[in-house]
Amino acid sequence: MSADFLEQVSTHKNKVSCSAVATVAGVSQATVSRVLHSDPSVTPETTARVRKVIEEMGYLPRPSLTHWSKNVGLKTHNIAFLARGESLRALERAPIMLDVLRGVESTLQDHGLCMLQGAVAENRDMPPMIRNKQVDGAIIWPDLQGMSSALIEALRPLPLVYLMGGQETRLPGDRIQPNNKAIGTLAADYLVSRGHKHVAYLVIPDFVRRLGERWQAFSYFAEQKGATVSQILLNTKDLELTDVDNEEVSRSIGQDLRTAMEQEPHPTGLFISADGLTAHAYPHLKKMGFQIGSDIEIISCNSESAFLIGLDPKPKSISLQGELIGRRAVEQLLLNIQHGQAKDTFYTVEIDPQLH
Repeated sequence: MSADFLEQVSTHKNKVSCSAVATVAGVSQATVSRVLHSDPSVTPETTARVRKVIEEMGYLPRPSLTHWSKNVGLKTHNIAFLARGESLRALERAPIMLDVLRGVESTLQDHGLCMLQGAVAENRDMPPMIRNKQVDGAIIWPDLQGMSSALIEALRPLPLVYLMGGQETRLPGDRIQPNNKAIGTLAADYLVSRGHKHVAYLVIPDFVRRLGERWQAFSYFAEQKGATVSQILLNTKDLELTDVDNEEVSRSIGQDLRTAMEQEPHPTGLFISADGLTAHAYPHLKKMGFQIGSDIEIISCNSESAFLIGLDPKPKSISLQGELIGRRAVEQLLLNIQHGQAKDTFYTVEIDPQLH
């Protein structure tokens, strides 16, 4: 980031979010960040537009970790990673979290810090590291929904960051998450560019609540390009995406999928919201007589090789860049530790996806 440009934006006192700048400039938050860091990969036209919006809105960037001091704000040199669930096995239900944790752990190690993992649940005892004040901050996945007031109050003094989840109104904080609008747009663009006029989004109820922007962007972009769009909502509750051999789950998915695909015209392009769901859907589509790759084309999401490796043909999958999400969560938390957690301004950092 150039010193002159930083000096210009630093003179403004208004509190404006990176998200607001991105919306007005018509770019992603990642692009705003690249402009602030003078990334040459951003076109001169986009750079000029973003900088103009920054100056007009009075956006003040957060300090960077360039001058990070290991002694500022740290007492224990431990960081908590808290997963909502009865145990840490909750992480197994989201294989993408292996990449996220890799990013968290490696970045903490780079800064000479340790990660202490714990599970939090409504009827579970508070993790000793929190009760005994053994950490300097916390990364929370995905949120604190349903947690006890005692846990909320124990966490309140700590700098914290929410990872790939929603806000907790009782304890708001910064969030690091995938850019769901960009994911939906990328999926729609891929299918429409391949000539598909009838496309659909296959999703489970839990994802509808958490990933609403993904569907909105997918449907909007596809419709703008002249395609008809539908949503296939599977009625399976508490779907265990990692259990591809569960006959009850498979049977329920098969029934819902058959009902949707029997309608005319049926979609020829299918965006499936997670690779685990794609692994469930493949055998049912084949049993219905669809030749995947010719009769119907699939683009999946999460780029989780454990689910994709046995699929033939292997579908395209959108990478959420889990490791980058993990790294960025640590960086944001360290900023909060060093400079203090804001009391009334919270940042949402969105990581742009990649097509694999």
